[in-house]
Amino acid sequence: MVPLDKEKHAGLKLNPVDGFGFASKLTYSLLGGSEVAEASKSFPIVFPQKSEKNEPILPMALLSFTKNENHFVGKDGKWKADYIPNHLKRYPFIFAAVPEKKNEFAVMIDTEAPQLNEKEGKSLFTEKGEPEKIVTQVKEFLSKFQVDILKTQKVLSLLEEKDVLISKEFKITQGDKKSALRGFRIVDMEKLAKLDDATLGKWVRNGLMGIIYSHINSFTNLRKVADSQGAAEKK
Repeated sequence: MVPLDKEKHAGLKLNPVDGFGFASKLTYSLLGGSEVAEASKSFPIVFPQKSEKNEPILPMALLSFTKNENHFVGKDGKWKADYIPNHLKRYPFIFAAVPEKKNEFAVMIDTEAPQLNEKEGKSLFTEKGEPEKIVTQVKEFLSKFQVDILKTQKVLSLLEEKDVLISKEFKITQGDKKSALRGFRIVDMEKLAKLDDATLGKWVRNGLMGIIYSHINSFTNLRKVADSQGAAEKK
C-alpha cells in the first residue's frame, strides 16, 4: 500500500470489477460495530485474543475454519455471502494514520489491485491535479468507517474491563482430517449474567448489548462456514 499522490497517480483510473480474489485467503474480516447486526446473519462473529500490548479489539466475521482459505469467494472471484464487510468493500483503498499527527489519516492504495489501471475507468484526478468526485466519495466512505471503528473499539474495551471474554476453540472434521482453529474469544454468558444491573443498563444504552446479542446469535452460522468448505463442525 502506498499513499495516494496526485502527481505519481495522475493518470490512474478506478475500474470497479466484480472480484474479491484479494480476499480469497482471509480467515476473518474486521467489522465496525454498526455492521455486526447485519454481518451476524451471514457469519459467526468472534473477538480476537487479548494482545500483550493491550491493543483495542474489534469484532471479526469468521470466514473460514482453515487458515489461508475463504470459500465465500468463488473461483470466479465473486462474493458468495449475503453481506460484504466494509473492511473488504473499501479495497483497494484504506486509511492509514499519519505518523506523529494525532487523528490524521492518509488515503493509501494498492497499486497492484485489478481495479486500478491507466486505461479504463473513472479518473482519480483532473488534468489540473484536483481530486475527482470518486476520490471524494472514497474519502467519505473511509472516514465513516474509521469513525465506526474508533467508536467500536471504545465500547468493546468494556468487555475487557469486565473480563467477560473467554477463549474458544472450533474443532472441525474434513473427511478423515481433524483440525482445530484457535485464537478467538467469545462472550461468556455466565459471566455476563453476573454483572450488576447498572453495568448492563449502561451496555444497553451504549449499544454494546446489541453487539453481544448479535455475536451470540451468529453462532448459528458455524454450520454455514463449515458447509462452505465441505467441512463438518465437531461438536
